[in-house]
Amino acid sequence: MDSLSGWQIVISRRLNKQNGDFGGVALVTIPLAGFDDLFGLFKPGSHSDIFLLSRDLDVVASFTNDKRQRLKSIRGGLLDAAIRENPGHGGFRGKSVADDVDRVYHYRRVDDLPFIIVVGQATEHILAEWRDNAWLGGIALAVLLFAIVLLGRLLLTGFDRELESGRRLMEITSTLGEGVYVLDKNGLVTFVNPEMERLLGWTEAELLGRDGHAVFHYKKPDGPPLPAEDCQVHQSISAGLSYHVLDNWMVHRNGAIIPGSMVSSPIFRNGKITGSVIAFQDASSRQEREKALRESEERFRLLFDSTNDAIFVQRMETVLEPGRFMEVNRAASQILGYSRQELLTMTSGDLEDLDGAKDMPGVVDKLIATRHALFERTYLAKNGGRIPVEISTHAFMLQGQPALLSIVRDISERKKAEEEIRRLADFDTLTGLPNRRLLLDRLKQALFQARRYQRPLAVMFLDLDNFKQVNDTLGHDVGDELLKAVADRLVICVRGGDTVARLGGDEFVIVLAEITNIPAVELVAEKIIRSFKESLLINKHEIQISTSIGGAINPVNGGYDAQKLLKMADIAMYAAKAAGRDRFLVFQEPH
Repeated sequence: MDSLSGWQIVISRRLNKQNGDFGGVALVTIPLAGFDDLFGLFKPGSHSDIFLLSRDLDVVASFTNDKRQRLKSIRGGLLDAAIRENPGHGGFRGKSVADDVDRVYHYRRVDDLPFIIVVGQATEHILAEWRDNAWLGGIALAVLLFAIVLLGRLLLTGFDRELESGRRLMEITSTLGEGVYVLDKNGLVTFVNPEMERLLGWTEAELLGRDGHAVFHYKKPDGPPLPAEDCQVHQSISAGLSYHVLDNWMVHRNGAIIPGSMVSSPIFRNGKITGSVIAFQDASSRQEREKALRESEERFRLLFDSTNDAIFVQRMETVLEPGRFMEVNRAASQILGYSRQELLTMTSGDLEDLDGAKDMPGVVDKLIATRHALFERTYLAKNGGRIPVEISTHAFMLQGQPALLSIVRDISERKKAEEEIRRLADFDTLTGLPNRRLLLDRLKQALFQARRYQRPLAVMFLDLDNFKQVNDTLGHDVGDELLKAVADRLVICVRGGDTVARLGGDEFVIVLAEITNIPAVELVAEKIIRSFKESLLINKHEIQISTSIGGAINPVNGGYDAQKLLKMADIAMYAAKAAGRDRFLVFQEPH
């Protein structure tokens, strides 16, 4: 409303009787000129911008006292949009309506009053003052807290100079999450908000009129006293400068140190310093989170380095070309023989035997589809050794960039066990020769090749003569050693591409994969029979033994299968035994 004294702001409040009935309305008017006088006391500098707005976003006052801006509506701008999104408080960046300077703004509604405080600082000033260590939000918060305290001073001039000012200031600051207190020019406490009471363990009544430094800022975190002249709060009062300290502290009533960040700003009245307002933000929870994070990192590092599997973390330059390792654990160095520093200069391609990476396209497809792939590789150790490994790789985002976490397990023992299982499945445990299973597989392959290249194939079935007598007279241990010696002698008598197998007992089979005619088979048989003429020395026993051999021929374009050929050779072997043993007979089809 307008009046003889200029524009006024009218604030009304309902009054109730003791029984709750309506008792009237209290009206308070605040001249806008008072706001101008108050804002004229501020010396924030040309880089700052402070506005007092009505809730309808009309300019009530500004620290520049530019009356052209008074009652000017700024609805529809960046502030209006920010308030719609966050009605209570928030921030935005934009250009001032007064001087077109780019600033970072923060705003807050005043509880129970139709005002909005808007505080801004020039972006260039913030960056110049704080450089790389500046926290824009922290600066804006500091200025905002400063403005809130000044609003308390504003209420002091508009309402009752004593009681009403304290009540309004308490209402404003009681909702803040930061501790706020005010000192006069002598360092005596004149105001403490509820959050500061909670942090310090003192009530406002106990602190008013006392030396703030001597009560709750008198010592350093490590114990030694803090002289008042070294205290930034006292320096703020004596020098008239604002201090922003990220690593500060307060002292609780019980003597405990409260870590936090502090902003101390001088209060000017009529050009003179009358005290200081201090905003303190408790960092205990932040430090606890940092401690928990450090402990979590220590636990991770303990697990990272205590596992027996090698672990590698690397960025992905492209899908097919992972970058250098960013981190490796202790097991990686132990398995491969490289130091951690050496591994951090390498990529997975430097460790892998690339001849075994033919399945890489399939691995990449799995990573793209499921972000995980499990595959095997051969790693090359620093000493030249080849280490079979199983790799479980997971794709994930690290600091906004694609990366790989690979858990690499040495499977040398597993490979040996698998090889042993294969050996037991395919080879005779006594002689080391192929067993019946492997014999049939090789015979089928030999038949396929013989048909393909139009050549004959021969199978020889051998049985030792009078072997049972050796077992009965000299024992099974001697018999087993004799079978091993016979196996060695048979292998010597054939070519490398031929197969010598043991079916069981004292029965052996020889597959001659590449022969030209039947006389060639007879030559091999004669060579075997002749080798048996030489006695064998087994466990100090000289043993003379012979063998009966039956042969079966699969001619060119022959149609016999493996089982048929073995059966034919077996029949021929028994015919040789019936004919007097120690001889070779070829199977003849009955007429």
